[in-house]
Amino acid sequence: LIESLDAQATALQAKGDDRRAVRLWEKSLILKRNTYGVTSNEVNTARERLTKEYNRASVRLIALQNTSEAESLLRRAQILAEPFPSSLALTLNNFGCLYKSMGKIRIALRYMLEALDIEQENCYITNTSGTHINICA
Repeated sequence: LIESLDAQATALQAKGDDRRAVRLWEKSLILKRNTYGVTSNEVNTARERLTKEYNRASVRLIALQNTSEAESLLRRAQILAEPFPSSLALTLNNFGCLYKSMGKIRIALRYMLEALDIEQENCYITNTSGTHINICA
């Protein structure tokens, strides 16, 4: 069942149906948590993937000026990303993009600088160029 949910979600995402894909990945994460335990590799991998999918969908929503739904997805991503510095930095960077699109420049800059701090504190995050570009843009 879990593999089926993941496959269905991937197919929906390929068709551009981010909402339904994300819902299936959320269900998959719950099943993995119940099956394998909260601290399992399966759950951590699923959390990181769902965080990236929330971010991907939020960027699309920002481009469509659907800021409230984008913000909701980023809030979910932030919760899931907490133990994963690279995912947290990505999420904070996207929060910055969201607030910049809303004209809230100071809030945007704060999120982007926080993302940059995380990226610079973690030696395995080697590409900070995206955050630098977003700060400059």
